[in-house]
Amino acid sequence: MKIGVVVGSASGKGSAQKVLVIHPHEVQQDPQMRALIEQPIKDNILHLAEQCERAGVLLVMENSPKGVGRTPEGLLAYIASLGAPTIRPAVDTTESCESDIDPAEFIRKARPAHLHLSDHASEKKHIPAGEGDTNWRSVAAALGTFDYRGYYTLEPLYRYYLDTPEEKLARAYAFISGLIGD
Repeated sequence: MKIGVVVGSASGKGSAQKVLVIHPHEVQQDPQMRALIEQPIKDNILHLAEQCERAGVLLVMENSPKGVGRTPEGLLAYIASLGAPTIRPAVDTTESCESDIDPAEFIRKARPAHLHLSDHASEKKHIPAGEGDTNWRSVAAALGTFDYRGYYTLEPLYRYYLDTPEEKLARAYAFISGLIGD
């Protein structure tokens, strides 16, 4: 399992929120491995969910371009299978594109509590928002279908910000906040 031990604290929409983002683990196909590790992995995720709840940290499970998190239905079923209502979905727009699913569709179906926003163009991934092929107006409209109250993280690869990082971050932030608010 890939645990993005990225605990972020953000203020937006009027309140501060700490978020811990994790990804679904790869479900083992080998029956012996499945019997050996599936339950301990789930137990650890549930323990993490308990600790996050006690600490006031929102635990979100992010989509992934492979495995159970590659579709909204798979991500939601995986979260439901854990039996922890405090674990909420998160959507990464580039990872949605890598799964060949329109990010707006993924958002409409998954109704995320947190977003990682970056753009995607052909083989380029995690490029600054507004510089790729993502239909950001559709993304904004999808968020309006369920009154999104979370916040977002701009998540381009650092190499796109090596030259004038403040300027590029300000441009990406202005682009996204102009569509979906801040």
